[in-house]
Amino acid sequence: MYKYIIITLAFLLLIFACWYNEPAYVQRNTCKIENLVDNPEALEKAIRNMGSGYNYTISPDGTLRVNKGDGVWLILKY
Repeated sequence: MYKYIIITLAFLLLIFACWYNEPAYVQRNTCKIENLVDNPEALEKAIRNMGSGYNYTISPDGTLRVNKGDGVWLILKY
């Protein structure tokens, strides 16, 4: 009988520790690339043509921007 109580308390303590250690500022993002871009294949083609060594961002309006390392964000057309 005491084994079940100890196991249950340990399980509840583990769940509480996982919940407590997750940062409050982290929010799950359910937005997918398909929600921002009409043609994901064209987007992938533009990234492949530019190269994979750069930083890319997609704005909520669907604009693809690339940073080539000099601090200037360029707009890519796809």
